[in-house]
Amino acid sequence: MDNKKFLSIFCFLIHFTFVLGQKKIELLNADSLLFDQQFGEMQRLKGHVFFQQKDVFMKSDSAWFYEKENRLKAFGRVHIYQKDSFDLFGNYLEYDGNDENAIVKGNVELSDEDMTLRTESIIYDIPNKTAFYLQDGHINDNENDLISKTGKYFSRTKRFSFKNNVVLTNPKYKMTSDTLDYFTSNKTAYFYGPTYIKSKENTIYCNAGWYNTKTEESQFSKGAWIQGKENKLVADSLVYNRQTGIGKAFRDIILSDSQNNVKIFGAYAVYNQLQKKTTITINPLAIKIQKSDTLFLIADTLIDQTDTSAKRAVRAFSNARFMNLDIQGKADSIIYQVDDSTMTLYKKPILWTDSNQLSADTIFIFQNSQGIDYMILNANSFITSKENDLVFNQIKGEKIKALFIKSELAKVFVINKGESLYYVKEEDSTYSGVNKINCEKMTISIDSSKVKNILFLSKPKGTFYPIEELSLEKSRLQGFSWLYMLKPKRKAFILPNN
Repeated sequence: MDNKKFLSIFCFLIHFTFVLGQKKIELLNADSLLFDQQFGEMQRLKGHVFFQQKDVFMKSDSAWFYEKENRLKAFGRVHIYQKDSFDLFGNYLEYDGNDENAIVKGNVELSDEDMTLRTESIIYDIPNKTAFYLQDGHINDNENDLISKTGKYFSRTKRFSFKNNVVLTNPKYKMTSDTLDYFTSNKTAYFYGPTYIKSKENTIYCNAGWYNTKTEESQFSKGAWIQGKENKLVADSLVYNRQTGIGKAFRDIILSDSQNNVKIFGAYAVYNQLQKKTTITINPLAIKIQKSDTLFLIADTLIDQTDTSAKRAVRAFSNARFMNLDIQGKADSIIYQVDDSTMTLYKKPILWTDSNQLSADTIFIFQNSQGIDYMILNANSFITSKENDLVFNQIKGEKIKALFIKSELAKVFVINKGESLYYVKEEDSTYSGVNKINCEKMTISIDSSKVKNILFLSKPKGTFYPIEELSLEKSRLQGFSWLYMLKPKRKAFILPNN
């Protein structure tokens, strides 16, 4: 084959390949066609203009068609569509058939089976099915309306990528964010940056997370919090279901009530919005800031709950302990009423105040602005006052009421089945013996943790034991047990590293 013939065939193949590569735009219809020499070989088309390129169709009222350059401009009621894919409407179109890019302006509307996007200007990359807009975009997705300054839409993955003043509005809430991705296929929004979700029930904030607008399941992290009417819950991360009202919080948890000056810390919590209840089960610690002092409360589990009458309580279960400057205590379970600072201790409760130890089957503590006001010790009540390691004054009864002045034990009323054992001191402060008395009712006055006097209100029966005749058995009432080693230590109430 000579060189000329080979060159001719080669050029033909190059030309054929080039034509195929150009993906030529075909004119299917126009009511009129006019060549205008002043614009070169441009064709001016009017009336029911209809183009096709592969499986993409373009309609308009009029158009300028640059056939050799494989591009066009279309005007008035522009419609670009691809069957079972997308519909794009506008007032003006610039279309380049070589790279298959469409620029549409004026009342732009892009829709597919999952959503509708409205804006003033859009660039649509047909091969990659990607839309890009630089002006305000408004997306409608059934119940959800989204607005943003700029954004991209990836039709293949049904994903919107929004930036700048993003707002998602739903009948139940309103979401605002700086950067947000939204998948129309599964109705899920992913946010990156400061994000607020506001509803009638609460406000949620985070810097990263996702929210399924259909199932209303969500996850929030990086400075996440939920602000309700009564509480604010802060955590390293949150999982929340708006339909069930159940949320879970993980690490660095702070549940706060600014009105009642209560904060609860922990590493894991479950929040029930309908029951207005939060359960903290890992490293729980509650702090109540009071005028006179600060109360610390810990246990294996803390439950914070507001009842139907808007009264709030913190319940501590299993190995419950509390302390402030004036009193420390432990029990299997404790209920603390936040509004009036009433505290109830159940199952083997023990209290320590100064040198006094108080125990019973159940203990009720009532407080005032100065601290402890009075206590009720119910069933198997016992008060022990330590003089030294061997000397203990003791009061026992079925029910005891203990009065406090400025949080110091001042008077004890034994209501029934009273017993007392107290050491008698001489003027030189030596002990001469022990008075052991049984009396149904009695009143004991105490000053500086020492028994000042005892008033017996019914027939007392007593015995005096001289100190030299005093045995260990005679120096103890039945049920006596000094349990100072169980007194909660301050280090137990230091906020743990969650």
